[in-house]
Amino acid sequence: MDMEPSSSHISQGVADTDSSRQRSTSPQSVISTRSLDSQDLTFVEAHGRTYANDKYYMPCDSPEQTRLGLLHHVYSSSLGGSLTTAPISEDVQRILEVGAGPGDWAIAMAERHPDTEIVAVDVAVWDLEGDRDLPNNIIWEIDDLDVFPVDDEDTETEKKGPSSGSAATPLTSIRTNEWTFTEPFDFIHIRGMKGAFRSWPTVYQEAFKALLPGGYIEVVDFDLTTIHTLHNTQLGRMLVALRQATEQSGYPLTGTHMEKATFDSAGFIEYRVRTVNVPFRIAQLNDAETTIGKLWLVIFMEGLEATNLRLLTEYAGWTAEQVREGCDKVREEFKAGYHDEMNTALRYVVARKPGGDGSEQEGTLSEVGLEMEVDTHIIAASDTDTMQVD
Repeated sequence: MDMEPSSSHISQGVADTDSSRQRSTSPQSVISTRSLDSQDLTFVEAHGRTYANDKYYMPCDSPEQTRLGLLHHVYSSSLGGSLTTAPISEDVQRILEVGAGPGDWAIAMAERHPDTEIVAVDVAVWDLEGDRDLPNNIIWEIDDLDVFPVDDEDTETEKKGPSSGSAATPLTSIRTNEWTFTEPFDFIHIRGMKGAFRSWPTVYQEAFKALLPGGYIEVVDFDLTTIHTLHNTQLGRMLVALRQATEQSGYPLTGTHMEKATFDSAGFIEYRVRTVNVPFRIAQLNDAETTIGKLWLVIFMEGLEATNLRLLTEYAGWTAEQVREGCDKVREEFKAGYHDEMNTALRYVVARKPGGDGSEQEGTLSEVGLEMEVDTHIIAASDTDTMQVD
C-alpha cells in the first residue's frame, strides 16, 4: 500500500513523503495504521481533556504535548545530550519507536541518522506543525500496539467498570494479538509507557520477533523515591488511590516491566540498566543541575492532573473537581518543601536479541545478573534506604 501525501501535518507530519515508501505494517492488520487517513479517528473528551481512545489514561491534547516536549528535554539532558544508551551503530537501518507521542525523540533521532528509517507509532494523532521542517525519513503510523496472550482473550476482553458499579466496558481498541510489521528493526525504543500495556511480557515477545538477530531494545521509564513517609499527605493519599485505580483498570502502574526477569522471559540477553537521579530539591545544585531540576518539577506538577484525572474519576469514584483540588494541595505541599527529599530515578534498560555479530558466550550480563550504572552528572544516588512509589 503506497503512502500518499496528506494535506495536513496533523495526520502525517511529512509533507513531501516519497510515494514509493511502503507502510511498515501489513495492510491485513485489523487495526489499520491510518497514518494518512486519521479523519475517522474518534477521540474521547472527558473533564476538559482529550484522550486517544477508551482505555489509555493519559491525554493527547495541547497541554500534554507541551509537557512531553519538556520531558524529552529532561531525558536528553540526563544523558548529556544523547538520545539512547543502546550501542547502536551509526549506519543503523530501521528503528521503531513505540508510543512516539508528538515525535520529539523520533525527530531528533531522524535528524542525527538521516539515512535511517524511523517508524514512529502512537495511538493518537498529534499536532506536528511547527517552525522547522520535519525529517522525511520518518514514517508516522497510528496503531495500538497493546497486545495480550491469545489464551487469555476470552477472559480478558473486558475491563472492570468504574467504582460506581456500572457495567464493564469492552476494550474495543484492542483488536489484535500480534504486531504486524512486515520488515524487522535494528532497534526498538519504548519510553514513558508505564501503564500503557496490559501484558508487558507479551509486548516484549512481539518486540523480540520484530527485531533482527542482534538487535537492541531500550525501555525508559521513571519511579519516585523518598526517605520520608507519605502518610497523612495529599501526595500519599493520591498515590494510594492511583495505584488502586490502575489495578482495577487492568493496567497497573508498576515497575515490573523494567525488571530483568521480564526481559529474560522474552528471550533477550545482555540486560543492563542505567539510572539517572533527578532531585526535587534544587536549591543546592549547580546551574546545569538546577535547570534540569526546575524543568522536572514543572513536568511533575503539570502531570499531576494528566496522570490522575481519568483514572481517579473512572475507577476511584472521585469527581473531576476533587482530583483538581487534590492536585492543588500536592503542589502546595511541594511549595512548602515537604517533599524536598523526594527523588526521581530515570531508568534506561537495554537488552539484546541473540544472534547477529554479538556473542552468546557464558558470562553475558543476562547470565551474571544486573549491571547497574549510576550517572552522577545530575546527582549521585543516595546511600539512604528509599521507598519506591512507582
